[in-house]
Parts: sequence; C-alpha cells; structure tokens
Amino acid sequence: MGMARGRPIMLVGYAGSIKSWLAQDMALSVAAGLPTMWGGVPVELSGPVRFFDYENIGETSARRLQRLAAGRGIDLESLGTNIGRVALPDVYLTSPGAEDEFAAACEGVSLAVIDSLRAACPGVEENDSRVREHLDRLNRATQRTGTVFVLIHHERKPQDGKGARGVYGVRGSSALVDAVDCTIGVGPVGGGVYRIEAGKVSTSREVSPLRVRLLDEGDVDPMSGLSRAVRIATADDQADGGGQSSPKATDAVRDCIRAQPGIAGAEAVRAAVRLAMKPVRDAIDHLIETGEVVGRAGESGRGRRLYHKDHAPIPD
Repeated sequence: MGMARGRPIMLVGYAGSIKSWLAQDMALSVAAGLPTMWGGVPVELSGPVRFFDYENIGETSARRLQRLAAGRGIDLESLGTNIGRVALPDVYLTSPGAEDEFAAACEGVSLAVIDSLRAACPGVEENDSRVREHLDRLNRATQRTGTVFVLIHHERKPQDGKGARGVYGVRGSSALVDAVDCTIGVGPVGGGVYRIEAGKVSTSREVSPLRVRLLDEGDVDPMSGLSRAVRIATADDQADGGGQSSPKATDAVRDCIRAQPGIAGAEAVRAAVRLAMKPVRDAIDHLIETGEVVGRAGESGRGRRLYHKDHAPIPD
C-alpha cells in the first residue's frame, strides 16, 4: 500500500471490526521496516511511528501491540523509539495550538495513528461540514513534518437494514471524506472473517479488496485467557484451525455469560455449555476482542470473572 505524504488516510468500520488491530499491524510494519501488513498487503513506508490512543488506557493498547508483535516475530524492545504510544492524550484536534502540538510530536515520524477521530474531537458535531477544519490541522502538520496520519473512524449505521460501502459508509459530513486522501472500509462478513476494501483513493495506491481474520498463536495466558500471540492473516490461512471460534460456540458462550454474570472463567463456561475447551476459549477470546464480553479480576485479585458488556461492573 503506497502511503503517500498528503492528506490523512481514514480507516472506517463499525465498533468491534478490528480497526485498531489493523492500524497497529500497519504501525508495526512501518516501524520494523517490514514489506507487508494485513497478511500480505505491500507497505512502501518505513520509519518511526506514533500511536495516539484517545480511547484506551495504556495497558490495553500495549497488550494488543505485544500480541501482534509476538505473532509476527517482532521484538518490540529492538524497535526502541521507532514505535511510541501516547495513551489518552490531553491535546485534542480541537485544542488551541493543536497543529503546532502534533507537528512537534511528529517531527521525524513517518506514520502517526489517531484512534479515534470522534474521541480526538470531543464536542464536535460530525454532521457539520466545519468538522473538516480539525482534519485540515493534520494536513498542515504533514506539510511541516512529512508524517502520514491515519485516522480511525466509525461507519455509518445501516439504513433499512442495509449498510453503506465505500465513501458512503463514512459516518458524518461528506466534508470528512473531502478532507482525506484515502478511505479504507473494514467490516465483518461472518465466521471471524473481515472484509477490507478501498473507498476514496487519491494519492495512495488502492488496496485490492481482501478478507482477513485474526489468528491466535502460541500458548494462552492463564490470567487473561487470551493467546500470547496473534496475527492478521488472509481468510484462507487457517494455521491449524487458527483458534477461530465457530458461530455455534460463540453463540453458546455469549448466551452463557449473559445469563450468568461473573461466571468464573473458561472452565466454568465449558461446563455450562458442554463444549470442548478449545472452542470455548476461542469464543471467549473473540467476544473479548470485539468488546461483547469483559473480564474482571475475582475476589482478592485471583482468577477472572466474565461479564457480558451490558452487565459488567464499573471498575473502582
């Protein structure tokens, strides 16, 4: 993918559609100087990367990055300052002097990811055409630094049960599409597979439509119940089953956790749904990654309790 220096690139999809995973995989490829991302898409950019995460605390994005790096055989320590993360920045695109702040933070940086546009622009009405003023600040920062900015944004809600594709799927004013060089849409197609396709393409090379999945690899962390390594692979890459959850197992596990808030981990879920441990763990992994299920430490910090997102207790 030719990421030309110009207006930002926008990665668009619904919540839980692996947008942040794709952005971090892109960041790893650029920081490590690897030739591909997303299971084989060419990358023609390398150098330092910055990830501005306006949605998650540092541990969340760090854990995802560590798992992706392990899945691709990348030693994060060896990257040094080539990859940097800022969790919950206190400078927004709407802040006074935002252009200067981002230009200073991205001096000498090849790629910068902002997750997400909505969180980086608090109080801004997306349907107002003036929203593009905040993206234009990034355009001017690029002119000063040469940094390519990638914005993560949400897809428009389906109308009459039908989702929009391409530029028509970008939520908010059409001025948002006008303000970027490239839009890339991502969304689920079922069975743990996600589609990636280009919308608007100006100076960047178009991404041919492809389908990918997250593949779990390596052993499982007993505390989190998640694999220690994960990689983004093409949909036909199964990697010994790939740790993918079947729709049947996912539905059963989801229903079990919803019906029993605080159920004590994968073993208790397995006993309740009467399935083998592997598909149960795979289903829990998938539901946690998509945000449908959350884990909380048990009493005295021991073990882990699982909750459906609608029933999860608020952390102290």
